[in-house]
Amino acid sequence: MENRKREKTNSLTHLTKILIKETMESDLTIICDRLRQLETHKYKETVIDTTEILNNIKNNLDNVGDPWNKKENDLLLSEMKVAIETIAANHGRTGGAITSRLNHLGMGVYF
Repeated sequence: MENRKREKTNSLTHLTKILIKETMESDLTIICDRLRQLETHKYKETVIDTTEILNNIKNNLDNVGDPWNKKENDLLLSEMKVAIETIAANHGRTGGAITSRLNHLGMGVYF
């Protein structure tokens, strides 16, 4: 991820939101680049080697295929809690209501 000047904040929740947004933007950039590569292959009418594409994706994502560690698990859970709180605020509902509704819809979210 490129170096950016971030706004100063004392809020861990706000910082987490900023980091999630930057990560999502970075992932979106990677996905768009892959789609452009596929389009280029498509118009050249060449056979696409899926193994090569998967290797390219793996080479650009540091943790692909690696086991999760405790630090990553804890970060993921805290990010999900922030996401649930944000969704709750957007819908004018509680975090529990959002979690319950997601479970009802088959998403399997438990905290």
